[in-house]
Amino acid sequence: MPRYLSKDGHFICVFTKDMIKIEDDKVSLSMGWNFTKKYDVRYLYFTIPRILGVDRLKRCVYCPVVMVCASR
Repeated sequence: MPRYLSKDGHFICVFTKDMIKIEDDKVSLSMGWNFTKKYDVRYLYFTIPRILGVDRLKRCVYCPVVMVCASR
């Protein structure tokens, strides 16, 4: 039986080079329609460190961080 991701879970998202738009030192990642409707955000923008360089960018891997608070 296959193991599906939970509906409300977090998962790794990979953007390939043809899904990334680069302007100057900034990268823009286009988000899906459901994400746009839910969070009212169409693009994610971030800057590329100068040591990496724009020409070396092949893919972008987005790993969400889950903040967990433990109480006793």
